[in-house]
Amino acid sequence: CGELQVGDLLLAVENTAVTNPQQARSRIVGRAGTIVAMTFRRVGKSFTIRIPRGPPPAQQQQPALPPPPSSPSPPHNQTPPRQPLPRMEDRAPLPSRAPSFE
Repeated sequence: CGELQVGDLLLAVENTAVTNPQQARSRIVGRAGTIVAMTFRRVGKSFTIRIPRGPPPAQQQQPALPPPPSSPSPPHNQTPPRQPLPRMEDRAPLPSRAPSFE
């Protein structure tokens, strides 16, 4: 079957059935350089591949939180302040009488 393809279903690791990602991971992880056998199903047919294990994944450390800001900053989603309305004196004058629609 060659390479793994999207849709291939992992059935077993080292001839032991796996039913969830945690089981699969615990069986796949091992000493680097050793061979692990994994059985997959594709379109109704099963096949087994044997691949060397790589180094174990590095322990992920939680990133340090940044220090609190010295002065409060506005939230990123804050709307900008509203512009003041023009003063009555600055507005254009209203017409002295209503327009006619004759």
